[in-house]
Amino acid sequence: MTQLNGCKFVSLLAALSVAPMAAHGSYVAVAGSATTPVDISARARNGQTGFEGVLFTPGNPAPTGLQMNPTGTPAWSYGEYAAFAFAYDSMTGTASWSLDFNRDGDFLDSQESVTSLSPSLANRGFNQVSLFLQGNDSPLAGVSVLDFTLNGTNFGAFSSMNGTATTQLFSYTGGSSDILATGTLMFTASGGSDERPRFWIQAGSSFVVPTPGALALLGLAGLARNRRRC
Repeated sequence: MTQLNGCKFVSLLAALSVAPMAAHGSYVAVAGSATTPVDISARARNGQTGFEGVLFTPGNPAPTGLQMNPTGTPAWSYGEYAAFAFAYDSMTGTASWSLDFNRDGDFLDSQESVTSLSPSLANRGFNQVSLFLQGNDSPLAGVSVLDFTLNGTNFGAFSSMNGTATTQLFSYTGGSSDILATGTLMFTASGGSDERPRFWIQAGSSFVVPTPGALALLGLAGLARNRRRC
């Protein structure tokens, strides 16, 4: 077996860093509150005669954002779980928000999905993803989420069965800077207002993601330095 001396081994590692490697982004649940302001907010709410879902991004900011208001006032089936999906592409800065209002197993129907491109977020990831759930205690109307899965990790169930908000913060630990959050959402009843019960997924505290070209240059620079040392 051929053995590498110290310089050759370091040079090999530098050369390997030029090639892109498949990575799966990792988030862990942590205590605390999300840093404000957030960059992206994907929301579902008891809209009654107004909209039921909305996506706020730098490309489509508040107060309008991209609204989802399917047929029905409201469109929700109270007491029944509906699937949701939030996705973010860190290379392009594209976010999408999908709600399966009619519970048919897809997001292909009218007003079930919106997509926003934010050039200012291109090549940026997020250190924080957070959940916010809030029901209403007058009249009693709750919100529940099952199987909340963030980049492949199932973090379980969350709920707010009264007016007290439930929050959960997730912190980025490495890997791919893309985001995929899925699960199922249920509102138990109308809260008698346009905003409750409600559910938010938010992303904030952004960081720069090195582009493939920048990584290649970095790897080549490291390789050149180590060759000079050898």
